[in-house]
Amino acid sequence: MLKIRPLQNFRNPCIPINEMDMKKTYSAEPATNQPNWYEKKLIFAGGHLLHQGDYVIVEGEYPDAQLST
Repeated sequence: MLKIRPLQNFRNPCIPINEMDMKKTYSAEPATNQPNWYEKKLIFAGGHLLHQGDYVIVEGEYPDAQLST
């Protein structure tokens, strides 16, 4: 299981239920349905699509490159 902490707060004014707090930890999964997901280290967490620079992994590891083929 992959757990992350966002490096900033994420809020969508149209959907306030999808707020992410940078002080909290969230479950995440690789965004394998996105182009170049492995190279960009894309994940889905808290209803958001995050890029590598948007989060730090606090538990688990990003999946092996073999999954990207």
